[in-house]
Amino acid sequence: MTTFSGYTPIFDERSRLFSITELIGDRRPRSYTWRCDLHLNQKKTSACTGFAVCHEAAADPVPVPKLTAAIAQEVYARAKKLDQYYGENYAGSSVLGAIKAGAERGWYASYRWAFSEYDLRIAVGWQGPAVIGIPWTKDMRTPDTKTGVIKPTGVQIGRHALMVKGFNITTGMYRLHNSYGTGWGLGGDCYLHYTHMAQLLKQQGECCIPISRKLKK
Repeated sequence: MTTFSGYTPIFDERSRLFSITELIGDRRPRSYTWRCDLHLNQKKTSACTGFAVCHEAAADPVPVPKLTAAIAQEVYARAKKLDQYYGENYAGSSVLGAIKAGAERGWYASYRWAFSEYDLRIAVGWQGPAVIGIPWTKDMRTPDTKTGVIKPTGVQIGRHALMVKGFNITTGMYRLHNSYGTGWGLGGDCYLHYTHMAQLLKQQGECCIPISRKLKK
């Protein structure tokens, strides 16, 4: 997603034909966190979608090995060619564009979308990690030093993409895997309460779950 404010995502209505609800059925939420040993840093770039998709690809249940920041930048560059926006003279890209770029590399055969926080909760518990694009506020840049929790307070400074790697039923917290390096938050991760996740997704948030993951031969 873009790193400056005032940017409005353009949703591709065709995505509604590929809802995750068809796969998760009547499953109940469960606490689960998917392992991801890769911690990339996008530094001062607008390539967060490429980095988020690379983190998702590097995570369980089928981790793609040897992913790097250079590959994440390539995914981002390709996303700008595949996304919904005219031309390439802009900062950021869509989650959809980056997901398509990952699919081209053979990291997964297909992908589905979550259109509510509850569907995301079940999908992350059972299907695998998700890639989200959400509004990013000033206070979200600095997680609580003890708990790692972020809250969507303060002025919106742009939009940001990152991976959702887990959910805990007891705390009601999502665990997010960011692309700011291991010095940010708790080893590169942070936590977001489900009520805040619901709030952010309603603000034209994107939420994609790759499925049929595979390693390209």
